[in-house]
Amino acid sequence: MKTLPFEWKILEFFDKIASTFGNYFNLFLSLIFGSLGLMVILFVIYWCIDKSKGQIIASNLFIVMLCNGLLKSVVNRSRPFQVDGHEDLLKIAAAKDGATGSSFPSGHAMNSAALYGSIITIYHSRRHIGLIITSIFIMLLVGLSRIYLGVHFPTDVI
Repeated sequence: MKTLPFEWKILEFFDKIASTFGNYFNLFLSLIFGSLGLMVILFVIYWCIDKSKGQIIASNLFIVMLCNGLLKSVVNRSRPFQVDGHEDLLKIAAAKDGATGSSFPSGHAMNSAALYGSIITIYHSRRHIGLIITSIFIMLLVGLSRIYLGVHFPTDVI
């Protein structure tokens, strides 16, 4: 998959504004809302709120995880920090632990879109507008955190 010129500009921008706080904050966002937190939220919905809705969300997550693995193996795109001359884009070594497989598509972004998108679809009434806005905000934050950390190109998370 070809890397578009604007992607390097975005990655370089995040590299310029990087800070220790930003590095750990984005790692936290990525872990809590993009991987570990997905399971916690799913279990809370299933065990505490509504088992049938929890099953729908779990099925959606399972299918998305399978598709993600398939797409990663087919596309096999290198991560930004794996491209010669761009090793410094990796902000924090711990981010590399969650960056397994190829870059496209972002598993964290795809899984969070599946979970929070399912929540938006299931709880789509005015009564849940705060939950809907929060879910959209979290999806955006997870995608941006993966780009900020230097483990994905922007087109990996879109």
